[in-house]
Amino acid sequence: MGRSTADDATFDDGEMPRLLLENLIGYDKLAKLLQYPEQLRLHPAGEESGRLLQIICKTAGAGHILELGSGCGYSTVWLAAAARETGGSVTATEKDAAKRSIAQELLRIYGLDGLVTWKFDALTAAAETAGEPADVVFLDLPKGRYRKALRIVAANNRRPFTLLADNMMSHRLQTADFIRELDDMGCEHVCVPIGKGIEICRVYEAVS
Repeated sequence: MGRSTADDATFDDGEMPRLLLENLIGYDKLAKLLQYPEQLRLHPAGEESGRLLQIICKTAGAGHILELGSGCGYSTVWLAAAARETGGSVTATEKDAAKRSIAQELLRIYGLDGLVTWKFDALTAAAETAGEPADVVFLDLPKGRYRKALRIVAANNRRPFTLLADNMMSHRLQTADFIRELDDMGCEHVCVPIGKGIEICRVYEAVS
């Protein structure tokens, strides 16, 4: 990813989507076309999904945003931009060092790096909400871990929160147990057909 000028780094509706879409989404489309191995794919969320995340976090006045599975940081930038407006912060998680490095560079470009704290393991970060409750949680882990992550955050967070789960249309079968868990917990939730589908949930307490 090439360096950008100071003018390019302005975080606004014109510059941000251009930089991210050209460098991340463009690369990932090429990687898919050339059948790159999965570890070289980035899977950025996409502009519409990013805007939705930002709007929800701003509307909620989120003081603490927890991102479980940050990948290359596309969604992290949108979440951090929301946190800057709400006076909040983001805890981001990513085990892959190369993807985390890309994410940290994007945040630096936009002057958002000071708003983000990085954790290595997503489920550990989920349990740590006992000490720092989250107002909004964005979930983008391997789909088999969605239900477990939901239960851990709900058991520790100590207050209601908004949960946003990505890839819910593209992976509906793989996340069926997660949906059942939401229903068992009495959560309000709806899948919005943006990107690969984002489930918007209001979580109140863990199921016993």
